[in-house]
Amino acid sequence: MKKVILYSLLSILVFLLVGALSLVLVLFFRPFSVLNPSTLDFALRKSEILKEWSWSEAEMNHKWIKWNERKLSGSFKDFCFIYEHEAALVKSCLEELSWDFKLIFSNGEGLRILTEEPFKIRSKKTMITLKESDKKEDEAFSPPDIWVYWQLLWSKKVPDMDILFESISLRMKDEVHEFDFRINKDPKKLAIEAMKFKLTADPDSFKLTGPDFFELPVDIPQLEKVFLRHFKLTGQVSSKGIPLNVTGAIEAIEFHMTSYLNLPIKNAFDSVAFRKNLLLNTKAHLVLPKLKESLARYAPRPFTILPAPLNVMNGDLKVDLKVAPHADSEKVLIQSFLNIDLTGEKQVILMNLTGNVPLNLSNFSPDSPFLGVDFKKVALQLPRLAKTSLPPQFFPDGRIITPEVREKTQKKEARKTENESSLDLDLKLEALGENALHIDSNLLDEALRLNLGLNIKQGELKDGFINILPLETTVFKRPIHVKELKIVFDYPIDPVMKGRIVFPLPEYKITLHLEGPVSNPRHSFTSEPPLPQSDIYSVLLFGRPMADLNPDDKAAAGRTNQLLSQGILSLSVLYFLAGSPVEYIGYDPETRGATAQIGLGSKNSLRVGTGAGGSTSTSVRRSLGKGWYLDTSVQNNTGTETSRDQNYGVLLERIISY
Repeated sequence: MKKVILYSLLSILVFLLVGALSLVLVLFFRPFSVLNPSTLDFALRKSEILKEWSWSEAEMNHKWIKWNERKLSGSFKDFCFIYEHEAALVKSCLEELSWDFKLIFSNGEGLRILTEEPFKIRSKKTMITLKESDKKEDEAFSPPDIWVYWQLLWSKKVPDMDILFESISLRMKDEVHEFDFRINKDPKKLAIEAMKFKLTADPDSFKLTGPDFFELPVDIPQLEKVFLRHFKLTGQVSSKGIPLNVTGAIEAIEFHMTSYLNLPIKNAFDSVAFRKNLLLNTKAHLVLPKLKESLARYAPRPFTILPAPLNVMNGDLKVDLKVAPHADSEKVLIQSFLNIDLTGEKQVILMNLTGNVPLNLSNFSPDSPFLGVDFKKVALQLPRLAKTSLPPQFFPDGRIITPEVREKTQKKEARKTENESSLDLDLKLEALGENALHIDSNLLDEALRLNLGLNIKQGELKDGFINILPLETTVFKRPIHVKELKIVFDYPIDPVMKGRIVFPLPEYKITLHLEGPVSNPRHSFTSEPPLPQSDIYSVLLFGRPMADLNPDDKAAAGRTNQLLSQGILSLSVLYFLAGSPVEYIGYDPETRGATAQIGLGSKNSLRVGTGAGGSTSTSVRRSLGKGWYLDTSVQNNTGTETSRDQNYGVLLERIISY
C-alpha cells in the first residue's frame, strides 16, 4: 500500500519531468528536430503513455545560442490528462504548465541546467483512485541506489521547481482523503508538503515534520481514534549510510527513536535481510509522563478515570526498546525495559519490567514472550475490610469491555484460523530487599512485607519462593510474631513451607515450628521457659499450665491435645479458640466427632461440632435463670452430593441440682 500511495503522489511529476528531460536531450543533441504541440500530440499517440489528453493553449520554444548551449521555454494552458497505472488511475487538469531554462554541455561538467524561471505547475483538481491488485511484487526487484539519486537531485541536471497540486482526492476503497501537494526546489533547498506533513532538505540532511494532531489508520477496539502528535524525522545523508532520529507522541505516549540505514541498500525493502539490518540498528525510548495528567488531557473517556490504587497516584512510565540478534536467522529479539515510578500520599509503585519477544521478520508474528518483574519499592494500601465479615468480591472494570467492543472482538476472533496458536508467557517475578513489596491492611497492625522470586514458564509455576519478612500483629485479639515463613516451589513437587511463629504471652513465649508440604506441614511447639506439650496447649488456651487449671479446663486442654495429634482440630482453629472464652471441648473416639463450646457473655454460649458421616451442628444456648436454658440448634446432614438436609430444633431445658 505504501508503494501504491507513493506512485499516486509522484506519477504526475515523474511523467512530466522524464518527458521534458527526454525531449530536451533530443533537442540539444539533434537540433535539426523540430518540437511543437503537433509533434508532441503525435508522440503521445504513438507511445500510449497517457490514456487521454487535451489542452487549450500550447507553446514550445527552442533557441540555439551556441554550439553547446540551448534555451528552452514553453507553456501549456488547461493541460488535462488521464494516466492509468496498474496500481492507480490519475485524472488531472493543469491550469498552468511552464518552463524556461538553458541547457549547457561541457566536457568538464557534462550537461547542466541554468534556470531562468522554475519549472512551474498549477493544478486545482486531481483525482487518484487506488486499485486492488493480486499481482505479486517482483521478487527480483532491485532497490534504488539512494546515494546516487540524492546526488542527482542536487546536481545541475535538475531544474528549479515550483509545483502545486490543490485538492488532490485520494480514493482508497471506501475512504477518500483530500489534501494539497506542493514542491519547491532551488539548488540548496527542497520543500515538499502533503497531508499536513512537510519535508525540508538540503544537500546534507533532511527533516520531516507532521501536524500537531494526525489521525492514525489503526483499529483499536477500546479507542475510537488514535492521534500522532508533533512527529519529526531527521537524518544526515552520506555515501555510507543515513542516521535517523524520530521524535513525537502517540496520544499521551512520547517517543524518541534512533536508527541507521546502511548504504548502499542490497536487499528489497520487504526482505528479511533488509528488515533485520534496519531493526538491529534501532533503539527507542517511550515515556508516559505524569500518568493522571496525561490521560486527563489526551485519553478519551472513560479511560481518564484510573482504577484503584492508580487513581490516587501519579508519576511517569518509561520504556526502553532495543533489538538484538536471535539464534534463528529469520527472527530478531525485541528487548524492552519498563520503569514504573508512581507515588501517592500513602502508596508507591517503583518497579522494573523487562521483556523479550522473538519476532518473525517474514510476517512480523511474535513468538512466546518472556516478562520479568522486579519490585524495587512497592507499598500498597488495601481498602478497609470489616473484621467481622468476608472481604468484598472483585469484579473487572466494566469500562474496558463494552457490548459493542465485545461483539467486534468476537467477530475478529471468528476470522482467525483454527491453526493459530496462543502465545505462552514466560514470566519471572522478583521482589528482594526490605522495601521491595509492602501491603498495608487494617487487618494487620503493621505492613505485610514480602520477598519473592517466581519463575513461570508457558503459564505454569516451575520454581521460586515467597518469603514473609518478620511481622508483629494481632489476630483474634492475641499477639502473634511471624519470625520466619517461607514457601518454596519446585514443580512437580508440592510446595514446601518452613516457618517459625511466636505467641508472646504474659508469662510464657510459645513458638510454633512449621516444616514440610503446604498441604500437610509438620508442626511442633516449644516454649520459654520450657513446658511439656500438654502444658503448652493449656497456656495457649487458658494462659496457665495444666496444674493451675480447674478440672473442667484441664479436661478441655487434654482433649485439645488429643484432637490436634489426630489431625481433627487444625492449628488455625486452636488459635481462634485461644482468643475466645473456651468453656468446653469434647471428643467421641467412636464417631470421631468433636465439640467446642465458647462463651458469648454472661448468659450465652456457642457450641459447634462435627459428627459421623460429615454432619455438622451449631447451637446457641441462653440462660433464662433459676436453672432454665433455651437451646436453639441447626444440624446439617450430608449424605451424597445430591442428598442434603437441615434439621432445626428448639429445646427448653431445666437443670436441677441435688
